[in-house]
Amino acid sequence: IDLLLEQGVVIHTTVAAIVVIILMRLYQSMKFQRQLETTTSRSVPVVVKPVNKNRSDDSEFASPPADKRRAIVVEDDDVPDLQESPLPEKARTISPDTTLSDEETKDEVVEEAPQAMDFVPADDDVTHVTDTTDKANLGVSSPASAEERKLVVLISTLTSDIAQRTNQQRALMLLNAHKTPHEQIDGVQKEMRDIRNELFGISGIRGNYPQFFLVDKSGKTTFVGGFEEVDAFNEASHYPKDILDANPGIQTWETVFGKCVQSFST
Repeated sequence: IDLLLEQGVVIHTTVAAIVVIILMRLYQSMKFQRQLETTTSRSVPVVVKPVNKNRSDDSEFASPPADKRRAIVVEDDDVPDLQESPLPEKARTISPDTTLSDEETKDEVVEEAPQAMDFVPADDDVTHVTDTTDKANLGVSSPASAEERKLVVLISTLTSDIAQRTNQQRALMLLNAHKTPHEQIDGVQKEMRDIRNELFGISGIRGNYPQFFLVDKSGKTTFVGGFEEVDAFNEASHYPKDILDANPGIQTWETVFGKCVQSFST
């Protein structure tokens, strides 16, 4: 009996030792696996994208995002129909300074056309613009000092240029949204050809629509710019007041078109 007991103790001790060895090896294997995973994770390079401090959208004066840039929202039903736009009632004769090429006159309308606008730009009173970078700043005074002016918009209802048609529609949407009085001149109308040529001579830009002009009581006509300039005036109108106060040179819709009237007061 004593011999059997001793053998049993030896067997149990051996089995226990084997189990302990197996457990220790498993523990060492798991520990090594964890160390390997930690080392691998630490060796993975971290890519840091540099911040471009010169980006225009980091600037204090950066334009807002495209989906928030328009402070004035116009529904699709409010989009004006170019062919139904009102035109001036009175007509006067203006001698053209140039003649159009065949390509510019191929879409002319021969039927009875609306009458011309009621101003006559005189040669001595015309501000001719050749540098398109400065044209938006010419002849535009602040609301405090500017006299009454008429806003004349030169358009083309038959232009085949999709970009120009889109710009015309967007410009007229802005004018209607701001409730700015204006007169439209359809450049393709036969009876508007002389006025169109005179306006082309003032702006120095031919065959591009829309174009915006300011006319004072004396008939002096000033070229304001195209759609890009008008769109910039609209955006600047919604800059914070402190920015506008600190930068009086910024032109807003009000400073440019604030004194526009449908007809001059007597």
